[in-house]
Amino acid sequence: MTLLTKLSLLTGVLLLSGCGGGKQIAPEPIQKNSYQLDVIVAGTDEAVKFSWLGKNLTASKQGNFNESASSYQPPSALQFPLKHQCSYAHTQLAQLHYQISINCQAEQTYRLVVSVAGTDQPIQFNWQANSHTVTRQAEITATGYEYQPPTAFVYPNNVTCQAVHKSVLALADTNQQDYQLTVTCQTPEVTTYIEILQPLPYQSMVQFGEQTVAVQNTDTLTLKSVDVSLVPSISYSDGPQLCQLTVIPEQARHYKLTCEEFLIAQHNTAGAAAPLMLFTANQTPLDLGLSTDLMLTEHKVFTWQGSYYFATNQGIYKMTLVNGEVDRVTLELNNDTSLTHEFYNQELRKLVALGPAGAKRLEDNGWQTVQATSGTNISALFSSQNSLSWLNKQNDNSVRLMQRVDGDTDRIKLAEQEFSRHSDYGTLVGEGTSVWTYWNKHGELVYQNLRYTIPTLIDVIPAVESPSVWQRSNIADNLVRLRDGQVQFFDTEADSYNFSWQLLFTDAANWLSGSKKLLLTGQQTEQSIAQINTVYIDGENTLPQLQASSQSVSPFWINTQVMENDQKRALNPKTMLQGWALLYQGSEQAGQIWLTNGKALYLVKDASNLAQYQALSLLQVGKQLALINNETTTAVELTPLINNQALTNTSK
Repeated sequence: MTLLTKLSLLTGVLLLSGCGGGKQIAPEPIQKNSYQLDVIVAGTDEAVKFSWLGKNLTASKQGNFNESASSYQPPSALQFPLKHQCSYAHTQLAQLHYQISINCQAEQTYRLVVSVAGTDQPIQFNWQANSHTVTRQAEITATGYEYQPPTAFVYPNNVTCQAVHKSVLALADTNQQDYQLTVTCQTPEVTTYIEILQPLPYQSMVQFGEQTVAVQNTDTLTLKSVDVSLVPSISYSDGPQLCQLTVIPEQARHYKLTCEEFLIAQHNTAGAAAPLMLFTANQTPLDLGLSTDLMLTEHKVFTWQGSYYFATNQGIYKMTLVNGEVDRVTLELNNDTSLTHEFYNQELRKLVALGPAGAKRLEDNGWQTVQATSGTNISALFSSQNSLSWLNKQNDNSVRLMQRVDGDTDRIKLAEQEFSRHSDYGTLVGEGTSVWTYWNKHGELVYQNLRYTIPTLIDVIPAVESPSVWQRSNIADNLVRLRDGQVQFFDTEADSYNFSWQLLFTDAANWLSGSKKLLLTGQQTEQSIAQINTVYIDGENTLPQLQASSQSVSPFWINTQVMENDQKRALNPKTMLQGWALLYQGSEQAGQIWLTNGKALYLVKDASNLAQYQALSLLQVGKQLALINNETTTAVELTPLINNQALTNTSK
């Protein structure tokens, strides 16, 4: 068989196999199944959108869906509600039955109320994926789908803290969840010690944070605080003193408090201007930086509410201290030249200044005029118990006693005898008397009783009877005199309202002088000097004790020269002041100068002579030092004799 014949036969076979009696066979149809989908939505009322088996569907809470398809496909393209976080799980329940469970969580607002106690320093912590710093208290809000408690706390150094966190009822929106964080801290206390090795002249106020502690006596002050940065300071003192707080080496938080009394005076040096200086016993005098034209009109420093005041010929000056040291000196009142305290029933005292226009009192809101005057004020202010007084001269030359009692203006008294000079005193208030003194042109001391007597009691004391003033008690100023060998004081008689001169003691002396509770008698020579007969204080003569302390049998002498000018003649010598007396002991060529309050001796200068002593005047006396003036101003530390040995004094 040829190749052509074979191909023809094959072709015929193929053609025959493609014919089916002339009919075509149809394809078998695709089989579809009916599927069921249960949808459950939890955590939200809003709808969830999704695609399933070619359909876009929406379901809220729950739904059942049926669709036919040749094959099953899980839900896709799920769209959840805004501000919701959702998860889902798809499961097959049966052969053609499926379920999708959707769990949603709506975005929440959280509030955290934070309070911190026991420290003023900030604390730090993490909350709701952020870091926060809080001091004392705060309210913080945040949003999220899940609450995260505070973590990662950072507390201040040296502080122990405990945090308590809890949920509280929502205070506002129900979609808000409130939480409370309470942090309680404790700082270990540190102790600061202040040693006072010697008693202070005056009470001092130590400031330590919010604490103010009064100190004066020898002590160790213990101050506790949780603030390690606190250091003590001097707030103020109740008297004129400079103070220092110094760190004790090699002792942590240990200080030493020392204070020195100060007085103010002209620093007289021969042939030079005399600036006002601040004197202490152990330091170089401090120049106050004021004009050398200034002169003290009263050698006193007054304290009021932590500041210090003194009177000059140009006005009242105020000195302010900061932490115990001089900070500034300023002119407080221009032209007012006298200053003193006004007492109310011996309890309340206010500072009063006197100027050309009258008296001003320092109140909390500044200086206030309390008594206006006309004419000319010719004396300084004088305070005695609850009385404040001064002398005023009118244009007609009449002299009046201006007086305030218990802080109020009292009756004005006229001089009822011819007035010549004042006595450097105003109203003297005793236990039962109130007496005004002045000199007449005959050199007699006129004393005028201000109590209600009819007729008004007026008498005179001759100068030879050494009229003076002495304090019978701590508050009573009595007039004293020396008559016919008797030392007498003027007062009311016991159990009566009669005024009379009463015997204090007998003494064969011809000179008498008092200063506060100290009363001296002596035999005066023609050289204005008197040999001491009696040193009378607190009811006894202490001259024998003073003589023994000096370890010498030589008598004591006193310069009896008084300060006087055209307007006044003082009742005390320039060597007696504020209950103190400047005495001399020895021969005319060699001796010692002493200072005494009647109870102890203080060595002022050894190897002196009488002429040098007679040139001295007593300017001021405080608790720790005295100022004595000649050509130079000398500060003398008041160190008394102990066991009959004179301690070295410090002079500058």
